[in-house]
Amino acid sequence: MTDIDEQVAVPRCYMTALADGTLVSKTDARIATCGELDELSAHLGAVCAALKKMTETVESIQAEELRQILMRLHDVQRQLFVIGARVVGAQAPKATDWAEAAGPLTTDVAQWIQRDIRFRGFILPAGSSASCHAHIARTVCRRAERSMVALQDQTSVEYLNVLSKYLFHLALFLNQVEGADEIIL
Repeated sequence: MTDIDEQVAVPRCYMTALADGTLVSKTDARIATCGELDELSAHLGAVCAALKKMTETVESIQAEELRQILMRLHDVQRQLFVIGARVVGAQAPKATDWAEAAGPLTTDVAQWIQRDIRFRGFILPAGSSASCHAHIARTVCRRAERSMVALQDQTSVEYLNVLSKYLFHLALFLNQVEGADEIIL
């Protein structure tokens, strides 16, 4: 081994494997994107935990709607796993029609808008704990979306764009359920 070889040797702890076994840097854009998707899923888990707790304290009609949202978010977490698997070249558990996957999110947003839960101006992320968790998930979703743009994965970008819009409206809805006011700038 020459001095040059020793200078470019990368410690194994700085590397990770793609689905096909190819070693890449842990700073590789694909690995970073998977980390962002994982972080988003974890934040969605916090939203789910808050929703579950909320179902115990609200009227039965609202509790049922919150349970539906909870199931929707679990579906989203599964979709994020599929996107991450595709990013690292793994065989996804099943083929996903991203427009179909985004459909229920779009439908929920349209229904919230019909109920006057809509963008009224820029707001400070605040209010209920559940709403704040949804806002955090939204910002992480936007970051993951930007990373997917860099990877030129248009269908995943479109799904994440719909998801971030959904999370914004979800935050507004959760504040409404909890009677928390938005702080409009």
